[in-house]
Amino acid sequence: KSEYAAKHRYDFLCLRSTYNGYKDPVSWLKIEWIQKNLKNYDWIFWSDADSVITNHDITLEEIIDNNLERPKSVNLSPGIHPIVVQLPELIRSSYIISYDDYSPCMGNVLIRNSVWSEKLINDILKLKKKYYNDPIWDNRAQDYIFSAFPHSMAYVDFVPQKTLNSGIYQ
Repeated sequence: KSEYAAKHRYDFLCLRSTYNGYKDPVSWLKIEWIQKNLKNYDWIFWSDADSVITNHDITLEEIIDNNLERPKSVNLSPGIHPIVVQLPELIRSSYIISYDDYSPCMGNVLIRNSVWSEKLINDILKLKKKYYNDPIWDNRAQDYIFSAFPHSMAYVDFVPQKTLNSGIYQ
């Protein structure tokens, strides 16, 4: 990841040293870090520790300006009780997240410095207590917001996993 950032002249910040002593599941640290740092950048690309950059030639700018075909719906809770939400027309891409057959995944996400993004991050943190013991913590909070307020997804661009380097690149 540091090599990818250096190649494209991006700042690279790693939470490795700030995790010591943090008592909550690390996914909540991610949300708190984004909340704290978003104001310092036009965009933040968050990549979880268990994600790998598979194609160093794709720039973040290419992903932001991709104009890929957006799905018409997204499944926020696959399984026995799926929650399929019809996506509203995209107003402005402020949050670019990958999806696969299971659901949107916050493992790799691009977040624009905007009022909308700041509100989303704050709303996810407000749900920390509710989803504290959920196995997919922050993702569950995000999906709750998207399912309860589907109009909010007018600022979300859903892209295939491989677009955000979070799946097998072919």
